[in-house]
Amino acid sequence: SVTGSAGMGFSQIMALPFVQEVICTNEAVRQIYPLTATVIDIGGEDSKMIFLCSDRPPDIRMNGNCAGGTGAFIDQLAALLNQSPDGLNRLAQQHTRLYPIASRCGVFAKTDVQNLLSRNVPVADIAASVFHAVAIQCLNTLSRGCEIRPELLLCGGVFAFLPELVKAFLRVLGLSSADLVVPEHPALLPALGAAMFGRRHDTAFSV
Repeated sequence: SVTGSAGMGFSQIMALPFVQEVICTNEAVRQIYPLTATVIDIGGEDSKMIFLCSDRPPDIRMNGNCAGGTGAFIDQLAALLNQSPDGLNRLAQQHTRLYPIASRCGVFAKTDVQNLLSRNVPVADIAASVFHAVAIQCLNTLSRGCEIRPELLLCGGVFAFLPELVKAFLRVLGLSSADLVVPEHPALLPALGAAMFGRRHDTAFSV
């Protein structure tokens, strides 16, 4: 089976089943990390949250593609600061203070960042504030009153390559690294889930 933002087109070309990405993530977590209570998955274009309970089906939530808590939002603000996302991560390691940045819309966020630059706020503080804004937006949009319980699993390429974003989420949630499930390949969980889903539903194929 095939998943991912470009997966539907490939699934049609190859005549394979398409499985939505968050369903694949849930499948992988259920089989590999069964003690997980909450999953937060941030990709380039959207973010997802899964609440797992043993006595009922998982509560799966996704934001819209235009929402602020995504990798694209980080890319836009990193470019405004003449940084790569990795450079933004390195800068955030040196921050001493956080500032409010609008996170629902990239346009408003850029206005806030430009205002901070005009006030000569250290770029390291702005970088950390961007990650803080992503955490606030993602949590406010997707949790909607549900408790985010450990063990918490963070996955997706954004978390895999930006450890300062992981710290921002833990800081906002009041959790520590001891509350985290650390997947071996956090960027590849949906792909693993797609393979498991295909095997479980007998959609395997040979080339």
